[in-house]
Amino acid sequence: METYRRAGILHRVVRRTAATRPMAKIYGVIQQPLDRLVSRLTGGAATASSWLAGVEIAMLTTTGARTGKPRTLPVLDLADGEDTIVIASNFGRPRNPSWCHNLRANPRATLVADGIAREVVARELSGPERERDYRRGEEVFPGFTRYRRWASPRRIPVFRLEPQTTAWALGDCARVADEVLAPLGRELAAACAVTAGRRVLDVGAGAGNAAIPAAQAGATVVACDPTPELMHAGRRAAAARGVELEWVEAGAEALPFEDDSFDVVMSCVGAIFAPDHRAAAGELLRVCRPGGTIGMINWTPDGWSAEFFDVFAPYAPPRPPQALPAVAWGGEGHLRELFGDRVDSLRLERATLRVDRFDSPADLCAYYKANFGPTVAVYGGLAGDRDRIAALDRDFLAFATRTNRGGADGPAVYDFEYLRVVARKAAQLP
Repeated sequence: METYRRAGILHRVVRRTAATRPMAKIYGVIQQPLDRLVSRLTGGAATASSWLAGVEIAMLTTTGARTGKPRTLPVLDLADGEDTIVIASNFGRPRNPSWCHNLRANPRATLVADGIAREVVARELSGPERERDYRRGEEVFPGFTRYRRWASPRRIPVFRLEPQTTAWALGDCARVADEVLAPLGRELAAACAVTAGRRVLDVGAGAGNAAIPAAQAGATVVACDPTPELMHAGRRAAAARGVELEWVEAGAEALPFEDDSFDVVMSCVGAIFAPDHRAAAGELLRVCRPGGTIGMINWTPDGWSAEFFDVFAPYAPPRPPQALPAVAWGGEGHLRELFGDRVDSLRLERATLRVDRFDSPADLCAYYKANFGPTVAVYGGLAGDRDRIAALDRDFLAFATRTNRGGADGPAVYDFEYLRVVARKAAQLP
């Protein structure tokens, strides 16, 4: 972001007027709704403040301290490496902004900047560290100097928003993929007719649940995933099975490959977790050659996995308003809308994975609490809150008991419904 001294004339004028009492009162009323409106109209690419003042604005989604509901507001984004500094100036008013109270009550939040959503943890600063970061804000927007005086005796809070360790790096997701979901990877490789000589990309590959079977079929395989810990486990698994494949750290929304690079692009319950479904679908299509195959296995919006994630939603950080749930990828209508006329054919089939490895519902709960990263993350976010942990334990066990298809003497039996997707990219895109 440009400092005040390096900003253009228009941007300096806007920033200076916002530091006068009359305009600060006006901006205090109109800035947030205008920024939200422009952000919505531009798909998160811009805000009114970025246009007029040349400052970076991010959308911060917190959990309401009193309501427990998601609250999204624009904040000045002072990026510092992977961290973001936010200053609760509230235009120099005598009270802290609502998002400040929310972060103090629940420091876990979601920050959307440049269209990219990140899970963050807020840390309120004090002492020299607070003063240092406040001065960084003053270099960008001199109004912070006046706001400090106007707000007195209120001491303006300063937070650092630090990226959370991705949930998929927690627990042992590779174990879950190998012990619970392994049949899905083999099924997807077969459904995509992966054979020797074909060039295959597995998106959201994790530890190689589908990529390794594709390599065993003789294909040249690239596995990409944004979580290095999962790829490390995948390399070990591939070596143990005697196959070689390339591993690339990348997310589904921005694949680092040339257009039309692969004969087969597939994803086994991986790309569905990218927040921007349209961007992810566009990337899957872009890197697949004309006439090539796009294959997916996706959880359905009315199946076991959808209910599973619903159990944890009230206890997890709020999802950004524009981020759709992962299980939406399992809806036939949503898939047809995402791919549109960019595919010549689209075969959609619902199927069920029967899981009967757990002795009881309590055994399933214990397994997921120890190994499934998103579950580990939610419980970790409740650390110290015994009442909420106990409530989640009750809800989780009730769900595992209700969805058990096995007998009272065990083992527990669960049916994981999914949508199998096989599409052929159009020879000529519209």
